Amino acid sequence: MPSKLIKRNFVPNGIYHVANYGLENRPIFRKKEDYDAILSYMHTYLRPLKEVLQDNPSLPKRLYNKNLEAEVDLLAYCLLPNHFHFLIHLSTLTGISKFMKQMTNAYTMYFNQKYHRSGSLFQGRYKATHIVDEGAIPKIARFIHLHPYNSKLATYLNRYPYSSYMEYIGEPVVPLCKIDTIGHFFTSKKLLQKYILDLENYQEEFDSIRALSLDK
Repeated sequence: MPSKLIKRNFVPNGIYHVANYGLENRPIFRKKEDYDAILSYMHTYLRPLKEVLQDNPSLPKRLYNKNLEAEVDLLAYCLLPNHFHFLIHLSTLTGISKFMKQMTNAYTMYFNQKYHRSGSLFQGRYKATHIVDEGAIPKIARFIHLHPYNSKLATYLNRYPYSSYMEYIGEPVVPLCKIDTIGHFFTSKKLLQKYILDLENYQEEFDSIRALSLDK
């Protein structure tokens, strides 16, 4: 199971569960356009720059150096109304710090301008938990993907568009995650999907996962 570490105490090739909440647990995503905006930033920063430019040839050159494809791999994610969860593989010591700073700053500017507000949007610094037990990696991925169901935001995970679940089950979406890290634990995508949806097994381990995770 994961063990809590001091924030920003990163190690190369570590895998981290990263999360943050809105200030005072307020919504950070109010409309579909808000989810789309942060996903756009995630694609710009995390996908190979060549692919980003193919999809968006007019991308400002000042954003080229913000691409972090060589520094972090996103393994899983879920965006919820008042918080987000990421599972990230870190290649460099500063990769997560760069990604979180770029993404939260860009999204806060977008959100504040759109909703005519100022100041912080997020509840302090993000939290990062180092996943030190390799066997816990698929458990945390399932924990992240089941949030829409547990939060009663979706009865069926394949109808919730703001997580990486669709990538995991092989739906035709623009890939954002490196799912092989979790996929290698299973012999097929069907078995991976079955594992994620195994609610009986999940409930048995939920309390222990939650106690060691970043959730509230």
